[in-house]
Amino acid sequence: MATSVFSDSDVPPLHPAQPPLTGAAGRPKRPSLRWLAVFAFIYLYAFPYFERLWSANEVPRVFLTQEIADHHHLWIDARISGEALRHKLDLSRTPDGHFYPDKAPGLSFLAVPVYFVARLFGHPSMRVCTWLLRVLVVTVPALVFLPFFLGMARRFAPDATACKTALVAYALGSPAMVYSLLFISHQVAAACVGGSFLAAVALARRECHRPFLIDRKSVV
Repeated sequence: MATSVFSDSDVPPLHPAQPPLTGAAGRPKRPSLRWLAVFAFIYLYAFPYFERLWSANEVPRVFLTQEIADHHHLWIDARISGEALRHKLDLSRTPDGHFYPDKAPGLSFLAVPVYFVARLFGHPSMRVCTWLLRVLVVTVPALVFLPFFLGMARRFAPDATACKTALVAYALGSPAMVYSLLFISHQVAAACVGGSFLAAVALARRECHRPFLIDRKSVV
């Protein structure tokens, strides 16, 4: 059997390593926060809220958050009036007569601490409460996920332009942006699933041995 004249060191890598970008002082450039600032401005600038619309998805979740914090139970009977019934909110009624949101309560559980803090400054109106829950429970986690999305894209596409294009398409050209502006669970669930996938990849590639402590190098 003929012996190969090439050693492992002679085989070129699939994607040759690129020299790091350096600044004027020869130091590597840090990732800029300008992209994240632009996304944050776009996500936080608008507040699409129409009080008379009675969003069938958002309002029951807000009601549930308030009931958990104020009265420590999961039914929202006290919040349901003739106006709420007329707008056909997404509700379920049990045989014992209690009204519940017909969505999973996880997002409302996450929002309870935010509502507790808001209550320290008085009883917030429905408008203020909706804005606080949207921004702090949904929009901020969605923004935090974007750098992780970019780092995940870099694992599978060596071209920097392609990765940034994917980031812009995801953040601004997909339902991710719409879901990030409303108090609904879609984008929070997407961030959790994306983070879990990123953790699984890091573990599979032996870049991290502790699933709940992924260091910065394994992410970026």
